[in-house]
Amino acid sequence: MRLVLFFTLPTFAIIIRLVVKIARISPWGFDDSTISLTYRNFDKWCVNYLTAELNGAGRDIWSLTFDQIDLYFLTFYIGQLLYVFTLTLIKSSILFMYLRIFPGEKFRRVLWTTQAVTVGLGMGSVFLVAFQCQPIGKAWKQWTGEEDGHCIPVPPLGVVHGVVNIVLDVWMLILPASQVLFLNMKPRKKWAVMFMFSLGLL
Repeated sequence: MRLVLFFTLPTFAIIIRLVVKIARISPWGFDDSTISLTYRNFDKWCVNYLTAELNGAGRDIWSLTFDQIDLYFLTFYIGQLLYVFTLTLIKSSILFMYLRIFPGEKFRRVLWTTQAVTVGLGMGSVFLVAFQCQPIGKAWKQWTGEEDGHCIPVPPLGVVHGVVNIVLDVWMLILPASQVLFLNMKPRKKWAVMFMFSLGLL
């Protein structure tokens, strides 16, 4: 049921977005391209999630076969890759949307700098997750204790990734707010616009 809900809502949002573009109410932009790529990754995430659930997610490890344990940790590894890559695409899409909305030259330079930092951090995260173990296969086979090689400790990596992304989220909320505050609008309308931007980041 949760998987159906998680799949249905983004699909509905993408369909509405495509209808708007096909009807030429709004032109196609880089924000549309990146969010479309995000959706392509999202359906892969759903398949990966379902595979994990069918092979032991949420169950006692002692009730699983060795093949199921291998497959579960493989889906966990793939899920990590999809997560960090998809998160980068989402942030990139939001920044492209800002670039479409705000024309100020100085502010656009700030946006492009933020975009570069976002993509750089995202690709760095993908690289670290992909090569967290040497050899790579140890990422889903280290549970056996029989695999040679070494791995980066994942929990500290996850904490650093989470903190960096929270800071980036706050910064991306401040960016449009800094522009809205200077608009010739009533305070109530300004807060309404900023609330809309905050919903987009959620």
